[in-house]
Amino acid sequence: MCSKINVILFFCVTLYFLQCQGDVATPKQRDRIYEIVRDYLTRESTIDLEEVRGIIAKAAEKLKINKDIPSVDDLKTSGSNYTYDIKDVSSYIKSYFGPRLPSGILATAALLFGQRKKTDFNYQEVISFQQLKEVINAIQENNANPEIKFDYNKVPKTAIPYKMENSNFKFIKKEVELIVEKSLFDGKKFVGPLFNRP
Repeated sequence: MCSKINVILFFCVTLYFLQCQGDVATPKQRDRIYEIVRDYLTRESTIDLEEVRGIIAKAAEKLKINKDIPSVDDLKTSGSNYTYDIKDVSSYIKSYFGPRLPSGILATAALLFGQRKKTDFNYQEVISFQQLKEVINAIQENNANPEIKFDYNKVPKTAIPYKMENSNFKFIKKEVELIVEKSLFDGKKFVGPLFNRP
C-alpha cells in the first residue's frame, strides 16, 4: 500500500514539473517562423502589433501549437520585459565601440552588470532593458565620443523594448520574427510558484 502511494505521488510530482517546462524553439521551428514572417514582410516594410498577432496565430496554426494568442497589450508588456545576460551586454558594447574597444571597458561593463543583475527562472543572471540602458549610458559617458549614441534599433532584442518605450509600434521583419518566437516559445525552463527568486 505504501509503495503504491509513493509511486502515485512521484508520478504526480513528475507531471507537475513537466507541466512547468517551457518551450524553446527548435531550429526547424525557428526556420518555419522565419518563412511565415517572410511571407508577410519584405525587408523594408513594417507592421503594427495587431498584424503581428495575426502572424503569431498563423505560426501557431502551422506549427500546431495550442497556445492563446497574446493581446496587443500583452505584446506591449512582453516586449518591454526583455532581459539581457552578460554575453548580450558584452556584445552590445563591442558593437558600439567596434575595433576601437578601449582596454578594460568590458570589465567595467561586467562590474556595472554585476551591480544590477537578478537571477531569472532559468537560473541565469540578467538585467532589464532599463538596467541595460543604465550600463550603456555609464559606458558612453565615461569612455566614448558623446556625439555617437548607442543605436538601440540595430539589434531586435534592444529595438523592441526601445520602440515600446517610445510608443513606436511599427516593427521590421527581424523584430517580428523575435516577437513571434518569444510569444510561442517562452524559453523558461521552470515557471512555478514553489518559491520566489531574488
